[in-house]
Amino acid sequence: MKTIISSIYREVCLIIASFMMCGLTYGSVFTATSSGNYSSGTTWSGGVAPSFVLTTGHVNIASGVMVNLDNNLTLAGNAAELDVGGTLYTLDNSSLIVNLGTLSGAGTINLESISFNSGLVFTFNGMITSNILNSAADYTSSAEMLVNQTLNLVSGAMTVGSGGSLNIGNNANIHVSGGMLMLVSGGALGLSNMYNVQYTGNSATTGVELSGSGLQNVEIALNHGSTLTLASDLTVGGTLTLTNGILDLAGKNLSIDGDIGTLGLGMISSTSASDITVATPYPPVGPLMFLPGYNTVGNFNVNIGGGGYVSTATDMMIDGALTFTSGSLNVGSHGLLMGASGYISGYGITSYVITDYGGYLQRHLSAGCSCSEFFPVGTIAHYAPVNIHLNSGAANTNYMVGVRSSVLSNATSETDLSATLPLVDATWTINSGSPANMNMNLQLIWPTTLEVNSFDHSAAYIAHYKTESWDSSPLMMANSESGGMYSLQRMSIITTGQFAVFGQASSSAITELAMTPPLRCSRTR
Repeated sequence: MKTIISSIYREVCLIIASFMMCGLTYGSVFTATSSGNYSSGTTWSGGVAPSFVLTTGHVNIASGVMVNLDNNLTLAGNAAELDVGGTLYTLDNSSLIVNLGTLSGAGTINLESISFNSGLVFTFNGMITSNILNSAADYTSSAEMLVNQTLNLVSGAMTVGSGGSLNIGNNANIHVSGGMLMLVSGGALGLSNMYNVQYTGNSATTGVELSGSGLQNVEIALNHGSTLTLASDLTVGGTLTLTNGILDLAGKNLSIDGDIGTLGLGMISSTSASDITVATPYPPVGPLMFLPGYNTVGNFNVNIGGGGYVSTATDMMIDGALTFTSGSLNVGSHGLLMGASGYISGYGITSYVITDYGGYLQRHLSAGCSCSEFFPVGTIAHYAPVNIHLNSGAANTNYMVGVRSSVLSNATSETDLSATLPLVDATWTINSGSPANMNMNLQLIWPTTLEVNSFDHSAAYIAHYKTESWDSSPLMMANSESGGMYSLQRMSIITTGQFAVFGQASSSAITELAMTPPLRCSRTR
C-alpha cells in the first residue's frame, strides 16, 4: 500500500512539473519589473527571461521600467504579444520583427529597426522611434512614430490614424516597393524635413508620401513596363531621376525645382491636361524623355538659372503656352511641336528653342493674313530666329524650322564654307507640311557674333540650297534689329530646304565651287 501511494505521489509531481515547464513556454506571462537587459533574469518577475523568439505568451514591460533589447526579438505566433508600457530600447542596434502576433501598450520603443509583417496586430499607441521601419502589413497606427533614416513600404497599407503621427527625419528616404502610405482625418504626417522618395517594383499609384514640403529627390526605378501614376501634382525640390518605368502624369502637373538626373530608361507619359515647369537654379544634368504617343503637355514653363537650358530626348508637343522666364529649351535633333492655338512668350537673346541637325520648332501658319509667324530658334551659342509670312494661295499648314552652326558646300556635307567665305555662320532648315503648295516670305535674323570673314551688312543675300548648289539672290543691305541683331528678307519662296546668308564676295566663290567636280579616288589593278 505504501509503495502504491509513493508511486502515485511521484506521478502527480511529474504532472505538476510538466505543467510548470509548459507554462514557461505556452501562455506564460513575463513582466519586466526592474530596468535591465532583456536577456537577464533579474529584469523579470520570477527570475526567468522570455525567449527572443516568441511563438506564444505575453511579454509585458511595466510603466517606468526600461529594458535594453540586447538581441533581435521576433514575434512569430498568433498568441504572442509584446506589451510595452515602459521603455524598450537598444544599445547594440538590435531589432524588433513582428511576423505574427500583437504589439500593444502605450510606452516608448526606440530601436535600430522594426519590421511589421502580414501577421501583425497593432494596438500600440505610445511612441516609436527607429532608424529603419519596414512595413509589410495592413494596419492603422495611433502611435507617434519617428523614422530617422528609411521607411520601406513593402506591401499592405500603413495608415496614420486619428491621434497618430508619422514624422520623417532629415535626409531620410521613403522606399515604395509595393506598399502604401495613407493618412486619415485626425492623423498627422510630418514631412517638413528634407527627404527623398524612391519607387521600385510593379505599377503603383502615388500617395501622401509626395505631399511634404521637404520633398527633395524622387527616383522612378520600376520594373520594365511598369507605371507610376500621379494621384496629385508633384513638385520635386531636388532631382527627378527616371531610371526605369513610366511616370504617368495622369492630368496632374509636374514641377522640377532642383535637377533632372542623367538619362535612364524611364519616360514621362503626358497629355494636354498636364503642365510641366522646370525651374532649376542651374542647368539640369539630364533631359526629359516622353513616351511615344503620350508626349503632349498643356503648358511648358522654362526658368533655368545661370543662363542654361533644359533638354528633351524625344519629340514634345505643347498644346498651350511655352513660357520662358530664364534660360532656353534644347530639343537637339528632336521636334518641338506647338499646337494650332499654342503660343510662345518671354523669348529673346538668352531664351529660345535650341535646335541641332534634324531638330526643329513646328508652328501652324495660315496664308493670306497680314501677320507672320515668329520662330524663336537658335544654336546653343547663338540666337538666330526666323519670321515666315505665307502669301495668298499657299496651304494653311505646319512649318518646321531649325538652325545649326556652320554652312557646308552641299548644305549637309562636304566643305565648311564658314572657314573662308564672308557669311553668317548658320544654316537654317525650313520644311512644310504641304511642300507642293507653298509660297512664303522669309526673314532670317542673326547676331553679329555669327558673322565671319569680314562679312559686310551693306551687301548680303539669302541663299537657298537647291539643285546641288547654293543659289544667289539680289544683294541687299541688312536691316538693323533690336538687341544688336540684323536681318534679311527673301520673298515668294516656293520650295523648302536649307537657307544661309552670304556676303557679296561669296557668290563667285560658290559658283566656282559648284562647277568643280568632286575628287574621285582612282583604283589600280
